[in-house]
Amino acid sequence: MIIGMLLIVLCLITLWLTSPRRRRLVRWHFQRVSVLSYQDWLDAMLSVIQMSIVVLVLFGYSARLNLGDFLPFLGRLTWSWQFLVYMVLYLLALIEITLVVLVLLFDLVLQKDSRLLFKKLTWLAFKPDKPIASLFLLSLVLLADSIFYLGLLVALGKQSLVSVLGLVLGYALAKACRYSSGLHWVLAFCLFALIGVWAVTATLLYGWLAGVLVLIVTYTMISFKEQQ
Repeated sequence: MIIGMLLIVLCLITLWLTSPRRRRLVRWHFQRVSVLSYQDWLDAMLSVIQMSIVVLVLFGYSARLNLGDFLPFLGRLTWSWQFLVYMVLYLLALIEITLVVLVLLFDLVLQKDSRLLFKKLTWLAFKPDKPIASLFLLSLVLLADSIFYLGLLVALGKQSLVSVLGLVLGYALAKACRYSSGLHWVLAFCLFALIGVWAVTATLLYGWLAGVLVLIVTYTMISFKEQQ
């Protein structure tokens, strides 16, 4: 129940922040923030909000999960050669399934240029002219997503298959809410649902640090891919 509530709150906040009606927010960013683009600044804001939610839950909902239980969960890692195989299979699935979705759904069914659409799916794009800011944003988003989704929400819902499934879908939905275009929304939801399945599964099987490694590899690939 609490997982669904937290994800709904995060989705609503994301929709509010990314709404084109937030002209005052855009104006404030233009006047005060020059290091990050507006979209990057929104990602930074969402990361701070996620970390704030984690703190509120740990100290305000301690009957279900407290700091003493949460920190050991974050340090858990079951290292084995199977995890290396898991990572190889994940990378193959990420590349191949993404291509299948792009080609079948967008090229054949919707008659859209999937390559152009994928390039315009901008998120955490690395900017050579601002390498420090780009790496800082990537690190911040990685930290926030790792602690919020793979840490807090997995720890709360690991005993229930329904909760885990809701977490994966909620993760994909929260990421897709950044985009206003319907096609970009569908593409983002499919992509992040795939990422969520593998990252959450790695966390449950091999520990939190394994799930973090999945996100590090994935977000880095996304950041350095060709974006417009």
